[in-house]
Amino acid sequence: MGAVLKKYNIRDTKRFYTEINTRAQAGQEIITYDGSRGSAPEVSHIKTALLDRVFSSFPFRNTWTFDEDLGVWTVSLDDLNLYGEGQSKNGAIEDLINSVLEYLQIYYANPEWFLSREETAPHYVYLRRIARCDGDKDTIKRLMGLEDAD
Repeated sequence: MGAVLKKYNIRDTKRFYTEINTRAQAGQEIITYDGSRGSAPEVSHIKTALLDRVFSSFPFRNTWTFDEDLGVWTVSLDDLNLYGEGQSKNGAIEDLINSVLEYLQIYYANPEWFLSREETAPHYVYLRRIARCDGDKDTIKRLMGLEDAD
């Protein structure tokens, strides 16, 4: 049996791009490499919906707490080590979403640095899912399982 993943050098990727794109749309992962630079990282061409489906197997886990002395709700997004606070659950969610969007911008500005760190590399799966929401806070709220907070 031959190699399961088809690999193309950059020159052939350009030459056969329509075929590569069609295969990726059909669910195959196609690898591109730079033959002139042996140490250059490989790149995957993969159907976006397939990647979305794979990443959806990583559910968002959140934890709620209420500080009775201060009258403040806190919601933590366990897998990203982020939290939001507010006088109401909706206020805490809004604060959390703002924190998540800010972290997303920072993470995506320098992904190689974050991906090289053991404590932040796993965040990519969750942040990529949030990035696909294109900043829509209602969609992010649903994605994180926080639509029924109050």
